[in-house]
Parts: sequence; structure tokens; C-alpha cells
Amino acid sequence: MSKRLITTAIPYMNGVPHIGHALEVILTDVIARGHRLIDGKDSVFFLTGADEHGSKIFKAAETAGRDVMEMLDENVRHFQDMNTALSISNDGYIRTTDKARHWPVVQALWMRLVEQGDIYKKTYAGYYCDREERFVTEEELDENKCVKENGAPTRWTEDENYFFKLSRYSNTIKKALMNGDVKITPEFRQNEMIAMIGDGLEDVSFSRTKKQLTWGIPVPNDSEHVMYVWCDALTNYISGVSTGNIEEDFKNWNCELHVIGKDISRFHCLTWIGMLLSAGINLPKNILVHGFVNDKDGAKMSKSVGNVIDPHAMIAEYGSDTVRLYMTSEVGVGQDLNFSDDRIKSIHNDVLANNYGNLVNRVLSLWIAHREKETTPTSLERHGIGGLKIYSTKYINALNHDNTQ
Repeated sequence: MSKRLITTAIPYMNGVPHIGHALEVILTDVIARGHRLIDGKDSVFFLTGADEHGSKIFKAAETAGRDVMEMLDENVRHFQDMNTALSISNDGYIRTTDKARHWPVVQALWMRLVEQGDIYKKTYAGYYCDREERFVTEEELDENKCVKENGAPTRWTEDENYFFKLSRYSNTIKKALMNGDVKITPEFRQNEMIAMIGDGLEDVSFSRTKKQLTWGIPVPNDSEHVMYVWCDALTNYISGVSTGNIEEDFKNWNCELHVIGKDISRFHCLTWIGMLLSAGINLPKNILVHGFVNDKDGAKMSKSVGNVIDPHAMIAEYGSDTVRLYMTSEVGVGQDLNFSDDRIKSIHNDVLANNYGNLVNRVLSLWIAHREKETTPTSLERHGIGGLKIYSTKYINALNHDNTQ
């Protein structure tokens, strides 16, 4: 597609949105709006969506005693309501349960990997992490068989899976990252991914048998397997902009930027890049990795601890502009944000109401005072954003020299 494709990672629909989800869509929205201001309103296609398959989805519905699609439809509405309340300007929205738009693209990509000899079946025994939806190596585990990085529990499992030959692309991925073909921001995340490749990547499990999982996209030509959630979910970046001609979509796909959380960086920066290399599809130009939103003491937010922040509550109390400004101004690129009630109140009262509010009030007052003397343009309504730029520049300059106001 000719427009710049800018995407969020699609959030997992096993629950309602939290403040971390708000951070990602706000960051992406700010970048998309910036491109539109600089390059024109039609220069960007901003894509987001919903990740709706996998064992955690099925278990969440089962635990709640609900129909899976009914639960998903409700959760999707919660996320879309949050996006609306935050004035998110996405151009597209893709759901992975969309059998007409998403499933054919995923299955076509799978077949491309098969044609390259990069999909094979084997019986695998190892530790599986349900939270991360992946097998983990012994080196990644602590003495309690939990993932060292985040403490997530694992379980021993044996099953027949299809695997993707990610190992085949280890050196090519490393070169792409080192040469800047794919730029990861911040730089320390890029170095982290290069170090993770080390002497080579391991192949990745790409399916589950239906005795393990039924809620997913069927593997082509094998009715006993469904696709692994990451193989399915990552392909949304193509299906979400599909024209209906899948081969042309693969040929012409170009992505300017993925905005993702640090917890899923390996899947985007390594697995996704390997899939695209295998399929002969262009690589994304940039991947921006943001941090987590923690509580005020820097502790990870958790439902069990009771420190999770509801973005809808924040928007209701402070308004979307305050939440947007706070989330984008309080933390460096790629760093964690420790959420502070005192700071968001300060942003609301001191920065927005006092500083920007007074500036806007004074600029508009000057405009009203001077507009009768102007012959053109006669109104902001007539000239839209062009008129706004003319007047805002003129009267801010006037304000700087006005000692009487």
C-alpha cells in the first residue's frame, strides 16, 4: 500500500483493557497524527485490532461459564470504547476471529512457509508457559521452573506440533538488525535482540493438536491441528490492510512502524522477521518498543494485588487530553512509567488548565479583538486548519510582545 502503515500490537482479548493498553494506542496515535500533519492527512494508515485465539482465551470463557464469541465481542467493545474515549484515530481494525478477512491470509502465509520447506512436524517435550503462549528453554527457567524474566509459571508437556525453522534465518535476522534494515528503538532493545540471537535461534512451535486446543485457525491440510497463537496474531499486520488479492498483498506489503510492548519484543523482532524472510515479504522498517506502566512504587500491576488502573476511570476523572499528555510526556522512549496520581493531577491543573488553557484563551482573545480589522481570512471556519495556523502563529508572536495582557 502507498500509505505509511503504522500499527499497534493487537491486544489479547482475555479481559478488559488496562492502562498499559492505553499507553500503546496513545503513542501510536500521536505518531500517526504527526505524520498526517507533516505529510498530509492521507499519508498514513493506522491499524489496530484484537487478538482472539489461544488457550488463555478459551480458558477465560470456560472459567466464566460463557460462550467464547460472546465474551470476545464484549471485550472487543470495551477496547473500542477506550479508543473512542481517547480520540484514537485508527484507520483500520482487524479481529483474528474474522474468517473472511483474517483467516485466508494466515493460511496463505502458512502455505508459503511450507513451500519454502520451513514447516515440519515433530513430537516435542518441554516446559510450556501459558502466560507467554510458548515453550521455554531450561536456561530461561529458575529453580522453581518459572520464567526468570517475569516469574511466569510453566508446566511440562509432551505433544506433536508443527515447527517453524526460525533457526534457518538466525544470521539473516542478525544482519537485518545490525545493518539497520529493521531499526528497533530504543537502541538498547535492538542490542538485546541481537544478543538473544547469540549463536543461533531455536525453531518455534507453530501449532497445537486439537486435544490441547480447539480455539484457533485450522492448519491447512491437517484437521487435527490449529495454529499457534503467534503465527496467527502476527499476520494481522497483513490481513488488516488486505485488498482481497492475497498474493498482491504479500508482494506490496510495506510497514513503516510497529509499536509494541517490551514483553512481546522477541516475537516481533525475531519470529515475525523470520516468517517474513521465509515468505519473501518486505520487512518492517521500524519497531518501537515501549515499557510497562507500573504502580507509583514501580511494582508490576496485577489483579491479585489490586493495583490495576482502569483507563476508563482515568478518562472520566481527568479527560482524554490529560491522560494522553500524561502518558506521552512523563517517560522516556522505551522506559517504564510509574503511574502517579499526583503527577496526573499536576498535568491536569498546572500544565493543561493553567499553561495551555491560558495560552489558548489569550490567543483567542487577541484573534477576536483583531478579526474586525482583517479582510482575509474572515473566519477559522472558512479556512480550517490553514487559518488556524496563520492566526495561531500571528497572535502567539503578538502575545510575546504584549506587556499589557
